[in-house]
Amino acid sequence: MTFKMTKEHLYWWPVEVKVPATEHNRAGTFQVMELKMLFVATRKEEASSSSVDGDAPTSDTPEIEKFVRDWDDVIDDDGKPVPFTDKNFRLAMGTVWFRSAVYRAYTASLVGDEARTKN
Repeated sequence: MTFKMTKEHLYWWPVEVKVPATEHNRAGTFQVMELKMLFVATRKEEASSSSVDGDAPTSDTPEIEKFVRDWDDVIDDDGKPVPFTDKNFRLAMGTVWFRSAVYRAYTASLVGDEARTKN
């Protein structure tokens, strides 16, 4: 495939969020929830003095909000789709396991870790 040079490279990437299980009989375990995020590739100028850390965002980590454009497969308690908005994204990022999952997925996409596909 020919390399296509674009001003902004947008791409969908899977995000696996490990959430503590809520069922009594599953105490101490996690369930995996999945969504897809539309990321924009980091430009050299934006990444020059910072790095995206897969597990522990720090004060020198670029704000991930710059690199997220949309999401898919996000639903509410009633099973209705949750639209991607700044407010909804900030709300989700307030949960440590969601935040860590987004950073891990973005980092994996940048360093060439191919997403696992289900068979």
